Amino acid sequence: MKKILTISFYIIVLFAALFFAGCKPGEAPAGEFKLTVQTSNGVSGTPVTGNYYYDAGATVVYDYTIGENYSDLKVSFDNVEVDHSGTITITKDHTLNSSADPEYNIMGTWTMEEGYEDNRSFTVTLVFTGDEESGTVTDSDGGTGTYTITNTTSISFTLAFPNATFEYVGIFTDVNVSSGSSTRTNTAGEELSGNWRAERTTAASSVQSATGK
Repeated sequence: MKKILTISFYIIVLFAALFFAGCKPGEAPAGEFKLTVQTSNGVSGTPVTGNYYYDAGATVVYDYTIGENYSDLKVSFDNVEVDHSGTITITKDHTLNSSADPEYNIMGTWTMEEGYEDNRSFTVTLVFTGDEESGTVTDSDGGTGTYTITNTTSISFTLAFPNATFEYVGIFTDVNVSSGSSTRTNTAGEELSGNWRAERTTAASSVQSATGK
């Protein structure tokens, strides 16, 4: 009897070893299918980006929208475009992708941080008024100037003050973030190089730089 129990034990261990050897990390459990979901920047909704596992015949509800400064929402199921919201039925491994096009629009209010090689730094509020290609810009420290946008994402603008002129060039790194390099030229013609970074804000800020320009 003891011998029979011992043999039975080893048989169970052998079957367990064979079972787990056939299940690799990341594989779907037996009898389930994988739904791979990918959402791009500017898209919100469910399901979020990730891998999901469902039994055959399961119904999955999805719903996607886009945020401010994005357009042209596209949702595809197995590379076929579908409605922005709805349901899908799991019959095999599937993909569900959603994407949107960024709109690089500089108009509005931004908070900018800038620093120069003489260790002076400023935090100011910029207000851009115009259209997607050009317009005027004002600085919360009293500067005024103009801006131009080229190739959709390239930014250049100037700010003039009684004692100095600032020139900025850069790019959009996100629909709500921009950055680049700058040059500060004083009335004596002396130039200092610097860098800047700006983030879009929802309302104008009254914060002034501590040192002034």
